[in-house]
Amino acid sequence: MIKYSVGDLQSFRNHPVKLNPSDYNNLKSLHLLKSYRGKRAGSRKQKPIDVHVTYNNLKCESRQRGVCKSNLLSIATTHDPDIKNGVKLGLINAQSVYNKTIAINEFINEKSLDLLAITETWLSDNDTVIINELCGDDFDFINLPRQTRGGGVGLLFRNKFECIRERVNTCFNFFEFIQLFLNNRLRLVILYHILPH
Repeated sequence: MIKYSVGDLQSFRNHPVKLNPSDYNNLKSLHLLKSYRGKRAGSRKQKPIDVHVTYNNLKCESRQRGVCKSNLLSIATTHDPDIKNGVKLGLINAQSVYNKTIAINEFINEKSLDLLAITETWLSDNDTVIINELCGDDFDFINLPRQTRGGGVGLLFRNKFECIRERVNTCFNFFEFIQLFLNNRLRLVILYHILPH
């Protein structure tokens, strides 16, 4: 039996406290404690990402670091003449954009982003004032709000791009997603995994 007040439990997040192992495991299973320390993990050593497609019907002859190379095929890339310098894409989990519109706009400007995928927008269909604050003069926003409290995914994109949402009539219990087409050439899927309670 755990015998801590709500205030005690919340203070454990930021201040290391010696707990007995059974209490620690109970708190961890309730997602009240972080189980790891976040790192920036080589953000200064950026490398290009090779694009590969996996076909599950091929058999693996050799594995290297968990990757079955015989399942991977290289894809030739093409350059969009409308996008000369490439597209800069970012992703954030906002946990509500209501009080973060200025911070999000500063982040976009600081990183010179063209597209920003946002999970946990916590927006509804009626939040036009917040959406207008997010967009300003240079951006547009496509949002898929969750029908219940919280959640929601969206894309904030420069209005020089044409972005169209593809309607998907499939509903999933453990993730929400929005599928978009950028300039009728690039399919972009923003997916957020919902943790079961």
